[in-house]
Amino acid sequence: MLSPTHFDVRELMAQLAGYLRANAAEKGLETAIDMAPGVPPVLLGDVQKIRQIVVNLLSNAVKYTQAGSVAIILDHAPDPASGDPVISFTIADTGIGIPLNDHARIFDAYARGTGRPENAIEGLGLGLSISRRLTEALGGSLSLESAPGEGSRFTLTVPLKIGDPERVSHQRETAAVASLDKRVLVVEDQAVNRMVARGYLERLGCTAVEAETGADAIRLALDGAFDLVLMDIDLPDMSGGEAAGRIRAELTHPPRIVALTAHHMEDTAARRAELNVDRILHKPLSPRSLAALLGTEPGTASESEPGADAIHETLAADVADIGREETAAIVDAFIEETERALAAMQAAFASSDLDGIARQAHRLKGAASNFALSDFCAALGEIEAAARNGSDVSGALAGIDDKAAAVVARLRDAARGLDLQLSESSASM
Repeated sequence: MLSPTHFDVRELMAQLAGYLRANAAEKGLETAIDMAPGVPPVLLGDVQKIRQIVVNLLSNAVKYTQAGSVAIILDHAPDPASGDPVISFTIADTGIGIPLNDHARIFDAYARGTGRPENAIEGLGLGLSISRRLTEALGGSLSLESAPGEGSRFTLTVPLKIGDPERVSHQRETAAVASLDKRVLVVEDQAVNRMVARGYLERLGCTAVEAETGADAIRLALDGAFDLVLMDIDLPDMSGGEAAGRIRAELTHPPRIVALTAHHMEDTAARRAELNVDRILHKPLSPRSLAALLGTEPGTASESEPGADAIHETLAADVADIGREETAAIVDAFIEETERALAAMQAAFASSDLDGIARQAHRLKGAASNFALSDFCAALGEIEAAARNGSDVSGALAGIDDKAAAVVARLRDAARGLDLQLSESSASM
């Protein structure tokens, strides 16, 4: 659903330029901002969705550029039929580049690059999947020009209308500019959880920066000023508590650090001190809990306990909180993650890798908690406990594929009821 507003194009570019410069400075990258002459000063369109797409493209460009520069270029042309303005945002970088055979699938939720290094663009498609959905909702297009070692150029093209300067909502746009100064570091190795957190944070007016490991979290926290760090306590390379402790030890004025956990853990002073954090939050995150941490009231968050139709209620709340396209992309990502995690658990069981089973079950449980799938989470918790204790793992795994298929079917039914358009690529389960 589109929410068109009259917006000042130069104000939007100033916001995007500020975001780019702040993030590029952390890596010592040069930046360039170019706005073609003759761009209409005020346009009418869904500026929130446009901003979200461009910010995601800028974030990826900075993330995958180790040296050189990132540029944002704004251009325009009249629509041949209507004469209405069509604007384009091009994000050009000197990063690693993307092989040609990856171009067609780079917008999939779990795209992996086949170039070297092999996993250099792993996870890139998560944000791009949402960006593609948002672009389609805007009636625009998103294109890519790239080759390994030659950088990348992503171009967003959007048809708009001429806006009315007198109807520009200066108050809303000023609030959006200020919100770019509120930066949150999301440290989470589970892709679905990162998507949910980022969606909530951006809807609350924050800039979300993501890290998948403790090492990345420490580097980003030391290089950039953050107002808040959301730290998963189970990271692949170190514990969240260790990462938090190192951040606190290195910074004179560390940001607030909040631990995120799917375990049963009380938020006590002793446990906070043990984890080197200020607060402990249990997954799944909610807009209200994030808003409380940030000192902001959420817009339309549903905090009622899940009822008989808990999945439908949860998805409906997400649609209200982060948008229809974003919610559909998160459901797609969860379905694909479920299929991947089940295969990984079976492979780990075949090789007697109990740690691998526990790790995959825990990660999938965290993702499933976002959708009020309590029975499925309980089954995954039993698998995790059995693997960690070395007791009857086979029994715990029995029937998990059928349970997964059942919850995916329920998710699909709920999505259809809310008119969410799921990707065909997630239809294999």
